[in-house]
Amino acid sequence: MKLKISLVALLVLAVVSSVLAQDEDSTDDQRSGILYGKNHAYSVTAPTGWVLDNKAGVNQGVHAVFYPVGSSFARATAVMYTNVWMKDAEHPDLNSIIEADIRKFRERSENLKVSDAAAIAIDGGKKALVKHFWGDVHGNFEAIAYIDEPKLAVLFVLSSQTKKDFDTSLSAFEELVKSYSFLTEDVEIVEKERETFTTTGPPIPSPKEVPGIVSKGLLNGLAIDLPKPVSPAHVRAKGIVRVEVVVDEEGRVISATVSSGHVLLRAAAINAARKARFAPTLIEGKAVRISGVIVYQFK
Repeated sequence: MKLKISLVALLVLAVVSSVLAQDEDSTDDQRSGILYGKNHAYSVTAPTGWVLDNKAGVNQGVHAVFYPVGSSFARATAVMYTNVWMKDAEHPDLNSIIEADIRKFRERSENLKVSDAAAIAIDGGKKALVKHFWGDVHGNFEAIAYIDEPKLAVLFVLSSQTKKDFDTSLSAFEELVKSYSFLTEDVEIVEKERETFTTTGPPIPSPKEVPGIVSKGLLNGLAIDLPKPVSPAHVRAKGIVRVEVVVDEEGRVISATVSSGHVLLRAAAINAARKARFAPTLIEGKAVRISGVIVYQFK
């Protein structure tokens, strides 16, 4: 069948591989959606107790991210997301895609351990092949489910900071993968009325707007201890992440909020910013709180 999708009330970015469309009248508490793009359209439903977020990463090309209720994609200790890998002359089948993925992991972590996990039965009598990854330089625990489709592979990723979080989240990961249903590879985008709107919600007030706090602008050069951010091994994203911070009278970061940057790099940037230390700022001999921005470059 051919799936026709209207762009009314959707902001579509040409550089991404998948876009998530959610039914605003859904009775499933906005837990379900359809991801679509070149040669694919498939549906997913967030696991019980998890959130399907179609806004947190839309500007960075990640259109379906999942995290536990009450948390956020940037702060959760275990997160999940889905995307696709197009087949081509270099990667003509699922096995070559999996091998390429493992090679990329090991380029960054030569001591990486990889094991086969039990396949997960999905819609249509198919199975998702599952790999577990651990022992990387960052101490992360990952699970990736690879699903073979005619022109691409669909990937579901679970990334956890600890083994406990990983083990606890595996049942949710399996539930997510089982919710997958491939709809069609014949997708036609019907553009009616393009609306551009923010996907990040209301503007977050800058710390410099808070009364009683002295704005200092860029803080990188003022830090006495500025730990480098450590991103998960599976993340291939690059770029700049800006973190707005508030520093107390003793030079400790007491508030950190990402103002811009790739969604998959935000948690690492926030964790690094919280560990930064500054010399106390004195005005007329009295220590004061300051605000500013720490800029991290991920290469």
